[in-house]
Amino acid sequence: MDHSRGRGTCSYLFRHPGASAGMTKLWFPSNLATKSRETRMGRLTTHILDTALGRPAKGLKIELWSLDEGPSLLKTVVTNQDGRVDAPLLDGEELKVGQYELRFHAGAYLRESG
Repeated sequence: MDHSRGRGTCSYLFRHPGASAGMTKLWFPSNLATKSRETRMGRLTTHILDTALGRPAKGLKIELWSLDEGPSLLKTVVTNQDGRVDAPLLDGEELKVGQYELRFHAGAYLRESG
């Protein structure tokens, strides 16, 4: 199954194999669009761990971009003390078939964390 072109049949999110360091490209499989409103459940979240320091990556800036009709910034968030975002990046009706990119501002985080 070629997940890099979004032709999968499961309803999970996948990390795009062509994504460069610090960026994760995500897409939602095409069958998500066929699910009814009542059964469409899911959300996009992230959890970032600083494995070098052995702790959650607190204060890391993340941008969510839509890539469908040219790059478009949808949301900017900062991770909390647990290295998580406080609310889903996409949830409910916001969760649509498409290509997305998460941009992790790891360089700034690493400079600030020493």
